[in-house]
Amino acid sequence: MKKNRIQKLTAQTKRNYKEVIKAKKRVNSRKKTMPEYKTVWGPGPSKLIKYKDGKVIGFRKCIGKHQKDFRTKLAEACMEENKSVKQAKKELVKSILQKAGYDYTRSYSRQEIKKFTKLVKNNLFVKTSPRVLTDDEIKEKISARKAKRAMEFESRLYLSPFGIKGVKPHYSAAELNVKEVTDNRSFQYVIQRKKSNTSDQYYDFLTDYIKANTLEDAKMKVKDIAKKYEKDTSFTGIRVKDSKDNSSMFYSRGILLDNAA
Repeated sequence: MKKNRIQKLTAQTKRNYKEVIKAKKRVNSRKKTMPEYKTVWGPGPSKLIKYKDGKVIGFRKCIGKHQKDFRTKLAEACMEENKSVKQAKKELVKSILQKAGYDYTRSYSRQEIKKFTKLVKNNLFVKTSPRVLTDDEIKEKISARKAKRAMEFESRLYLSPFGIKGVKPHYSAAELNVKEVTDNRSFQYVIQRKKSNTSDQYYDFLTDYIKANTLEDAKMKVKDIAKKYEKDTSFTGIRVKDSKDNSSMFYSRGILLDNAA
């Protein structure tokens, strides 16, 4: 049994290997080899076109040409400068490590390597010493900051009528007793219920419309509707939506029933 099982496994692996080779051949046959084109760009007029008296005569062959053949003097000077900067940085790092006692032949632990890297970072560039302000300069800074804040506060007074300190609201009784303009319009009311006595989840049970002149008038009508659900323990309240400006107001069960009673 064991021998037959081994033979089956070897036959299966051979079959799988053959299928893999077939798939690879199929994929490789679908690949299209695109010819490679090499273009050489240079500053000024094209190096590949022959000119005579401002007219194109023919084309030059660009076999064996490289980008280095078209470098300008400015580019070569910049490259040399970059090389010198890199070399100077390497020499500076070496001198910092020599002063710190770093030995290239010895192997260091991770903590020791961290110390050396911190030394190199701290000493690689010249750091400016922090400037210590005098008492008079600190006072000038504080006074300038206070003046800036005062200007910002004055520019934002339009956000609140009570922005200035010491000013208290002085509404008259006539201003407070302004009644809402009557306009007979429709209000949408949605009766809300709890899913169960234990859960805090709610759902909309009923949606309908009423006609009223003001929001207060709509509230009084909604109170009459809420009396029908006085014995319903799952009733939580009613949400009223005004068709004029789409503003909504939620009246809880306590407001609708307890106060009405």
